[in-house]
Amino acid sequence: VVTGGASGIGKAIARAMVAQDMRVIIADLEVDRLHATAQEIGALPVVTDVSKAEQVTALARCERSIRA
Repeated sequence: VVTGGASGIGKAIARAMVAQDMRVIIADLEVDRLHATAQEIGALPVVTDVSKAEQVTALARCERSIRA
């Protein structure tokens, strides 16, 4: 899971992880950029505001479901 994965350092980290054949979830608030980046690098996008506990909990559930 990479927060802030739609752009900048987060995107670079996510791209590097995907390049190492990892399944990657990118989380971000910027919906359009998030989906574009996910498609570009082959990651799973999850719209998340990390300042909201319920959204972080949902992100964790998503991560657990792809590991299963």
